[in-house]
Amino acid sequence: MKGSVGEMMSHVIPFVVLTAVVCAACSSLPISAVPTADVPHASADKHTISAAAPPGKPLFVEFYTTWCEPCRQMEPTIAKLEGVYGNRVNFLLLDAAGATQEKIKYRYVSQPQIVLVDRQGKIVDTIYGLQGYDGLKAQVDKLLTMP
Repeated sequence: MKGSVGEMMSHVIPFVVLTAVVCAACSSLPISAVPTADVPHASADKHTISAAAPPGKPLFVEFYTTWCEPCRQMEPTIAKLEGVYGNRVNFLLLDAAGATQEKIKYRYVSQPQIVLVDRQGKIVDTIYGLQGYDGLKAQVDKLLTMP
C-alpha cells in the first residue's frame, strides 16, 4: 500500500478545490467581473419572467431556479428593487434551467447570480449568492451613477 496516501490526495485535492469554488459562489460576498465587450440586451424567451425594456437603461439580470432556496429568499428583495428602480433600470429575471444564450452572454456560473450591465451594454459587476436589500440597493445606486 505504498503511495496510497499520495494517490488518494491526488483525487481529494481537486474535489476540495471544486467544493471551495462552489461554496464561494454561494456566499454572500460579491465577486466582480472584468468589464468586457458590448453585451447585447437579452431578449425575452420562454424562461424570462420579465423581459428587459428597450436599451439605454442599465440592466439588472438575475439568474435563479425554482428549487433554489436563496433564490426564493431573494424574490421579495428583487421585487422591492424593481418597484423602486423599475423606471430607471431594466430588470431581467432568467430561469437558469433554460436561458442558454443568456447564460453565455452574462457568464452564468451558479444561482442566484446577479449581473449588472451599464447603459452601453458592458458587464460592470457580477454578484453571487444570497444578497440583502441594502447591499443590492447600493450596487444599483452605483450602477445608476455610471455614464
